[in-house]
Amino acid sequence: MPERVRALIKPELLIWARGSAGFSVPDTAEKLRLDEARLAAWEAGDDAPTIPQLRKLADPKAPLAVFYLQQRV
Repeated sequence: MPERVRALIKPELLIWARGSAGFSVPDTAEKLRLDEARLAAWEAGDDAPTIPQLRKLADPKAPLAVFYLQQRV
């Protein structure tokens, strides 16, 4: 199986986007159908989502491009 390409994003933007959308870690993990530990690893910077996983996190309030900002707005 080919290696999945990870999104090169800042973990603090994941935390900010999730929090500003009003989602908890368990809610977000359930939405993405992944373990809370995996999401926690993304937010800690120990791992990163793939592009398709990142697209699932995006919504009208936090479009995909938000995750590539240099800092939160």
